[in-house]
Amino acid sequence: MRKKGSFEKEEIKKGKQKRLPYFNILTVLLALFFIQLSVSFFINTAKVYSLQTKITKLEEINKQVQRKNVVLRDELDKYTSTTGIEALARNRLQLTEGDETLIILKNTDY
Repeated sequence: MRKKGSFEKEEIKKGKQKRLPYFNILTVLLALFFIQLSVSFFINTAKVYSLQTKITKLEEINKQVQRKNVVLRDELDKYTSTTGIEALARNRLQLTEGDETLIILKNTDY
């Protein structure tokens, strides 16, 4: 068996020293990659939570609007008939028929 001489040991050291900066650069790049990955994950998680909250609010508003539409359709159906139009004229426009008298009471709170 042959022992390694000092020349061979120096060559091995030089080879390791040449590779060391590349490993350091790769380590730093890998660390930056994982930091970016972590930050992106937390930002996107926050966005998803925010969007889910907005979706919930918008769904509730949509339900309210649908209920209001049902009420408005019922009123529209009611007021398309002649009796409905007559009731609308009496209530909103304060109209009366020929032999009726309209009495308006003002609300006075003392």
